[in-house]
Amino acid sequence: ALVSGENRVDLHDLDAAGNASVASNITVRQDLDAPDLLRTHLEGDRNGLISTQGGVVLDNLEVGATWKYRINGESDWHVGSGSLLSANDLLEGRNDLTLVQTDSSGHDSAVLSITVTRDSQAPDRPDLVTSNGLPLINAQGSLLVHQLEDQATWEYRIDGGEWIAGQGDALAAGALHEGI
Repeated sequence: ALVSGENRVDLHDLDAAGNASVASNITVRQDLDAPDLLRTHLEGDRNGLISTQGGVVLDNLEVGATWKYRINGESDWHVGSGSLLSANDLLEGRNDLTLVQTDSSGHDSAVLSITVTRDSQAPDRPDLVTSNGLPLINAQGSLLVHQLEDQATWEYRIDGGEWIAGQGDALAAGALHEGI
């Protein structure tokens, strides 16, 4: 009987008189074990969200294994390729993923279930208004930033300069150039 792992099998033929042929041999590997549960990480994510760049990276795909996935409980499996489930293969919004790898012997790993949110939509244009409602502010005034998407950050630049990370919901007058 074969054992799990590598086995060398020799075989020869015996005729009716008991004469043995030259032996043939083969080395075979018997794989009785399922592959490990997949491990993943997100490529190109920001706060658990991915855009159209990046995707879900399979970290421990067994050599020679294939993998498949389902989105949001679909009945049909999709066959994966390489070690990346591209963001372009995901649906916009929440994706409840089920992933399985199948080793070269045909054994399936345990099921990995993860949730990934794809957000490829640019936010709406924010509103920028002066604190006094006029097109002119003094040293105590500020520019107010309105209509930011939840959990969004914002950046500003002055006169085409470098982008600078904004904080809170206002840009103080001190960050602006004085004059007309």
